[in-house]
Order: sequence, then structure tokens, then C-alpha cells
Amino acid sequence: MHRRQQSWGYRRRRTALRILFGFAAGCAFADAANPIMVDAAIPGMDPSLVRERPMTRNTAGEYSMEVESVACLDGQCKVQAVRLYWDELGRYRRYELAPGTVLEKTEGKPFTDEDYAKLHDILSDSASPLADVDIKTMMGKPAADDGVDVMSGATATVPDSAVVKGASWTCHTLWHWAHGAPSKIIRRTTGRSMSLDDLHQVLAEGSAEYRLLALEELNLRRSYDDATAQRVATLAPTADMDAAGPLIEYAFHAPADRQSPIAESLFHSGSALLRACILDQLKRNPAPLDEEFAEWLSRELAGMQSYMEVDSILELLGTRQPVPAPILHRAAILLDRDDFLSARRAYWFLQAQTLPYNLEEQVKAFHDQHPGL
Repeated sequence: MHRRQQSWGYRRRRTALRILFGFAAGCAFADAANPIMVDAAIPGMDPSLVRERPMTRNTAGEYSMEVESVACLDGQCKVQAVRLYWDELGRYRRYELAPGTVLEKTEGKPFTDEDYAKLHDILSDSASPLADVDIKTMMGKPAADDGVDVMSGATATVPDSAVVKGASWTCHTLWHWAHGAPSKIIRRTTGRSMSLDDLHQVLAEGSAEYRLLALEELNLRRSYDDATAQRVATLAPTADMDAAGPLIEYAFHAPADRQSPIAESLFHSGSALLRACILDQLKRNPAPLDEEFAEWLSRELAGMQSYMEVDSILELLGTRQPVPAPILHRAAILLDRDDFLSARRAYWFLQAQTLPYNLEEQVKAFHDQHPGL
């Protein structure tokens, strides 16, 4: 049996960013005397067991909450209290057991030190396959001699690395607590504690994780003033899959008169991934492309090196009929490209339009150079 309190994971000091921006004080209310009450459940939990749980914040800046070790489906589980810890971004950091508390596996076998360490690694994996596994289908039919919290066939739907053998229910339960509602509540609490100036400073100087939090908060606040939009645009050149979604939301949930300039700024300086996402978002709209969008997209054509981007832009421009002459002239510049695929795509686009005489001659000359079109 454990004779002292055990903590699995790593304690993290206050980051320099937290000290620099000073927004930790905005969350100081979440102490033992004034906890945040979390009313949430996890997949597989009996609705009758849903209750408010106090979440507190310690002097090291960690949030913690006590949860049950397992969402028991068969009434045979030995349920223990486990305290989970998160940082101010809602990222799981560690878990702790009270003195004398032991987690058990099949047939009452106690966790080994290796099991405890593996459980921490499992909870640290935000991309675990446990995210998409229904605990009921995961376990299948109960085996005749099942013990604490595992059912026969448990590892058939998840790799061995995603569970402690003999403790699948415990792993599933604690993972969903570690990455579920408490994490989201903590992120929102941290975001709310920051002023607009704080958020601007995070966008300018923060780590990628903090910049993403700031962007999420700005989306929630619907902050679209010029100063904020300019700072948001600084995220565009390095936007990855995590940032692209919130950036798209920022641009296309803005007021109507702000959508085009914000989208243009993000597109012009954006990563290839972000540009592809913006074009995809525009193509999802069944209405013809807005005039403002058509104008700046056509100006971007000359700088597009990817055939897929050229193809998408011309497809969007073709939804406006008749296509304005300035846009036709910008498309015609592509006919002189060494990139034959893009040049041919521009030819097909122009051939389908009503062209002024000088462009008709240019399109005809392109066809004469490439008679097989």
C-alpha cells in the first residue's frame, strides 16, 4: 500500500509569460475557499452520478479537481478518488493519489509503478485513440471472471499503448476527465482573465499555445477593430492546422463590412494551408463571389505558384457573371506563364467569358500555339 501521497507527472513552474502578462491574478478566485464549480460528465457516466465538483488553483498556477477513477458500468468496480492537475491552458499535467490509495486492475491486482507511469503517459496524449472510443462498445461482453474495471476484448479496439492492461475502464475514464470539460473551462477562465491589451501582447510575444488561446478568446469576444485585426494577421504566415480554423472563424464571423479586408489580409500573408482553407470556405458559399472578394482575389492571381490555388481562384471568379474586364485582364496574364497547367486553366476560364477584342486576340494566339487544346 502507498504510505504517502503520490504524484505522477511533472510539476511546472510559473512560466515567464504568465509573469510578464500578469493575468494569473484574474483567476485567483479559484482557491479552496472560492472554487470553480464544474458541472460536467464524461462518456459512459451514469447520469445519476453527475454532480458539481470543485476545481481549485494552487500557488504554482495549476488547476486541480478530484474525480472518480472509473465510470463503472457493471457495479463491480473499486472506485478511487484521483486528483487531476492542469496548467492554465487546460493541458493535463499530472495526477495524484491520496495516501494509501491504490488503483486496481483485473481481479483486484494493484497497479505497479510501471502501470502508474504508463497511466500518466496515456493521460498526457491529447491525440489518444481513447477520444473516439465509446466505453460500452470498447469493452464488449463482460468476461465471466472479470474483476475491477476491464471487460474481455478491451484491447481489440485500441492499441496496447493506449491502455494499461487490465485497467481499460480506468484509462478511458481518466483520459476523458483530463481532456474534457474541465480543460475547456480552464482555457475559458484564463482567456477571460486577460484584457484586450494582454491579448494583443500575447499575439505579439507569446508562444504558439498562448497565441492560439488569445485567438480563441478574441473570437469569443468578437473583437474586430483594426488594431486587433492587424495583430491577428501576424499569425497567418505560420498558420498550421491548429490555427487555421480559428483564423477562418475570425475572418468569416466578422461583421459583413469587415470580412473581406480581414480575409484579404490573412490570405495575402498566409501559409499555403491557410490560403487553401480560405478558398475552401469561399467555395462553400453557394452565392456568387462578393465583389470585394473577387477584386482582391484576382489581384492575388499573379503571385499564385500553385495550380490548385489558381484553379480555385478562377473557379470562384467565374461565379460572377459577367466577369468585370479588369479581372479578365488579370487572368489573361497567366497565359504567358511557363507553368502550362495554370496557363491552360486561364485559357479555359477566358474562353468561357465574353471578352473585349484585345483579349480575344490574346486567347486566340494561345490556342494557335497549343492546337491540341
